[in-house]
Amino acid sequence: MNIHNRIRQEVVELLANAIEDVGYFHNGLPKIDDVENGLPLIAVYLNSAEADPIAIGSIEWQANLSILTYIPFNEGEARLDEISEKINNIILGHSFKHFSIRSDFHQAYEYEYDTENNVWVGSAIDYRIRYELTNMYNFKENSKE
Repeated sequence: MNIHNRIRQEVVELLANAIEDVGYFHNGLPKIDDVENGLPLIAVYLNSAEADPIAIGSIEWQANLSILTYIPFNEGEARLDEISEKINNIILGHSFKHFSIRSDFHQAYEYEYDTENNVWVGSAIDYRIRYELTNMYNFKENSKE
């Protein structure tokens, strides 16, 4: 769905303009091929998107907005925490065009480790977001087009 790309891109652009010490930003889950030249990296993706009818003919979408940060393994969790603190302050202090953070939002923070090669360490911040009220009657159930 195009709205998902617009949401990810809006977040990527915001973070890329606000966080100077990260060189790479990715719309979606990244494939890290070159650790030496590709880190630090921030990636934005959506997960667990669901639609709920909220009124006759309208649907509210909700999803988990995940923001991943990857840095070289030797920089450790303290550096991840610094970057994640910046991200959190930027996200919670911004008014977005394509979505809003739920007022009763679920937020999570986790670490991730490259346990095979010990070349990167990562963190993930998750926010529950809501977006796009859609008129259900614009959809054709049995379209022959």
